[in-house]
Amino acid sequence: MQYVEKINMRKREVFDRYFRRYYQILCYFACHYLKEQDEAEDVVQDVFMKLLNGEECFDSENHLKHYLYKAVRN
Repeated sequence: MQYVEKINMRKREVFDRYFRRYYQILCYFACHYLKEQDEAEDVVQDVFMKLLNGEECFDSENHLKHYLYKAVRN
């Protein structure tokens, strides 16, 4: 089973993998907009909590990545 399918099933170990993979770069991305590191980290953590608890499903890892960046930007 692919990782994206497992994230769609809200598998915690896969969620942790994506968190480790994208957390720092998303914080940097958010900080670009917010200009505050602490606030950027809060936004990224909120996005990951919504991902873990949400119902959004993804077709591919690229779709997931696009979702994460868009959610942080908004």
